[in-house]
Amino acid sequence: VHGGREEAERRRQRVRRREAGEGSLFLGWVWSRKQAAEKSRSKMSVKSERRGIHVDQSELLCKKGCGYYGNVAWQGYCSKCWREEYQKARQKQIQEDWELAERLQREEEEAYANTQHTHGAQSLTFTKFEEKKTNEKLRKVATVKKFFGASSRPGTKKEVPEAKAPSPSISRQVSIETDRVSKDFIEFLKTYNKAGQEVYKQCKLFLDTMHRKRELSIEEQSEYAQSLYQNVADKLQTRWKVPPEKVEKVMDQV
Repeated sequence: VHGGREEAERRRQRVRRREAGEGSLFLGWVWSRKQAAEKSRSKMSVKSERRGIHVDQSELLCKKGCGYYGNVAWQGYCSKCWREEYQKARQKQIQEDWELAERLQREEEEAYANTQHTHGAQSLTFTKFEEKKTNEKLRKVATVKKFFGASSRPGTKKEVPEAKAPSPSISRQVSIETDRVSKDFIEFLKTYNKAGQEVYKQCKLFLDTMHRKRELSIEEQSEYAQSLYQNVADKLQTRWKVPPEKVEKVMDQV
């Protein structure tokens, strides 16, 4: 009996130790979960702080919203957006110059028409207008050929001193050739009626602009020449409804 009691007591002690061990394991598991939760909250806090720094840096991005960083020297744009904005500004300036030249041309034509009216003229025809402007056109054509040819033909610099005092025969030959080409061009434009007058006006505006802006670089002159072709083609197609094949012929002559 006494031995049975001791055995029962030993079993109860083993049960208590086992329960105590399981309780320790449970407490350890709870403690580890608590530590993991604290670490997770710490990481979230760090990410939140990083997001805050990123928001502050967004002020340095290109103000056009392309995602690249801007530059103070480029007025807050990135290099790509700055080039685009610069080209837009250049095209706008060229367009404004064309509009100003057109306005001055209209004023000149109106003034001339009023002068003719006081002398009893009924209207300013295309032919009479050309006769009045022939000398001026020849002078400006020669000027344009001079500064365009200087950059495109080899050996021009050596020929410049000789061009200052050309012989009378050469001058007459150049004048005759220029006059012939001009008349051929005018006769060609007459077949297009009012559209031809518009082309003539645009070409004259180009010569006037180039004469006023002789200090322009070759690249800037090229931009104005491209604008001339674009304006002439657009007006022939949109305003005068000229067929594409005829527009192409006009552009070849221009």
